[in-house]
Amino acid sequence: MSLAYELRDQTKIYLFGDDSNQIIGSKLPSNMQVFKVLFYNLRKVKLNVRQSCNLVLKETIIFWEKARIPIRDFSRCIDKLEKMYNEWRNLQKHATRRNENQINKEKQFTDKLEDLFDIAHTNAMQMISLEDDKHFLTLQRQKGRPGYLSGVDYAFIRKVKDKEEKQEKLNARKKRHYEQCAAIFNKQSTDFSDDDFSDEFQNTSEIDCLPVPFTESNSNIIDIAQTQITVTDKIRGRKGIMTAKLSSALDRCKISDKDAVHIIIAVAEALKVEVGDLVVNRSSIKRYREQSRMVLANNIRKTFSTSELNAIVLHWDGKLLPDLTGK
Repeated sequence: MSLAYELRDQTKIYLFGDDSNQIIGSKLPSNMQVFKVLFYNLRKVKLNVRQSCNLVLKETIIFWEKARIPIRDFSRCIDKLEKMYNEWRNLQKHATRRNENQINKEKQFTDKLEDLFDIAHTNAMQMISLEDDKHFLTLQRQKGRPGYLSGVDYAFIRKVKDKEEKQEKLNARKKRHYEQCAAIFNKQSTDFSDDDFSDEFQNTSEIDCLPVPFTESNSNIIDIAQTQITVTDKIRGRKGIMTAKLSSALDRCKISDKDAVHIIIAVAEALKVEVGDLVVNRSSIKRYREQSRMVLANNIRKTFSTSELNAIVLHWDGKLLPDLTGK
């Protein structure tokens, strides 16, 4: 009789009791706290389920951001809350069935209401830098959610802000440097084209415009020339130009594969080398540079493992050094 009365009572929520208009406390929100605000949005504010989930999750995320714990994607948080809400709805539909199965399901659901509404990122423990934050998350995931959120750490916030500003300035300097290098390279390419090809164009412009009488011999010559041109276009360069030293120089100067093609072609033309005989394309240069890095890395590992160095590998500032192969 009392259960039927509770189901008819509009002010009480099945398995939850009263609703709440906000999340309070100095811990990360529990399932109970999140659901009470969710029902407040549904019944008092008159929002639909998706809107209510969206609103209560934004309030929940504030606590997680204060704890400096990375969370999963917002859409996945909504899916988690909606899944729990649908589970509650299924229990509510069969609330009048007081059999053993229904009672066990209700007990399993109510036992986890005081547990943490966990929306932490899958790799949160690896992403968190401070050991205190890792320990706090571990405690909050236990029964009863032991531990409390401390006050605002202004020193840490200032440190993070300074680090972000420093990174932004570094990115701005890199961007200006790349723009200056690109401008210089484009200017040199333009000057090279104008100086080297303007005279040839002027000398050949008049010849190209002269009418040529059409005869049978001229027709044969034109056919032969077109055939030779067609055959020449199909022949690809076979002479390799890349060496281990050249590959290392390109890596040291941080020159991309695309820019390396332009530079090698310009140098070959300056040295009066036939570019058509060379293997100069982005894919070939990229493959050779990757192979060269791999060979160099293997040689270093082999030398290090076979030599009596009595040395250790030391990483500064806790940062992992990039692989020599670029992977």
